[in-house]
Amino acid sequence: MFYVYENWTNTFAKVHRGSCPYCNDGKCFQGRGSKTPSGEWLGPFPSSERATSAAQSAAKSHPNHAVWTVAVCGYCG
Repeated sequence: MFYVYENWTNTFAKVHRGSCPYCNDGKCFQGRGSKTPSGEWLGPFPSSERATSAAQSAAKSHPNHAVWTVAVCGYCG
């Protein structure tokens, strides 16, 4: 499974594998749950393609979408 972390503070959406320690199946590395003070975990998605599509849609939904980046996690990607 794949997840997307939508970071509102730093204006990015990043695709993670569920097994990534930063993702922790969409619960964050600290196990806090799907929402953090700076963003939100989206998913699960069955494939990286679907997660990437969701990340792009999330980025485009923001008023300042021109400055958003979409990327794959450098740790688990």
